[in-house]
Amino acid sequence: MGTTPIRCLLSFVHEISKLISANKAWASNQPFDADVEILPRVIERHPQFNADDLRSAWRHAWKMMTRIGTDPPQIMAVGYDPHGRLVEMIAIDLGNGRLAMYHANNAQKKFLHEMGFSERRIRTLIGRR
Repeated sequence: MGTTPIRCLLSFVHEISKLISANKAWASNQPFDADVEILPRVIERHPQFNADDLRSAWRHAWKMMTRIGTDPPQIMAVGYDPHGRLVEMIAIDLGNGRLAMYHANNAQKKFLHEMGFSERRIRTLIGRR
């Protein structure tokens, strides 16, 4: 039996709700170098990455920002993994120095644009996609 988009979404919501219920204290002023937990679905959906690659890319991200208008706070980051791939990442702030990464992929133009990179800089980073 195949996995439907609705089933995937429900699974994602369930994973996030478990993490949130484990720690209800949201703290948007937590430092971005907090521990990041990588949800299993990230590796399942993007097998080109492993957890160590993503933790390294997060630790060495060269641009991070809080996504505007999100509650709980979502932190967007872009950085290179140990293999030299530019990675886009999004994590939810769980408070108490804990983050849960729920998205990672090869950096896309749309993501870099949301982070405020210019068209010229995006072309330099990822080419003409």
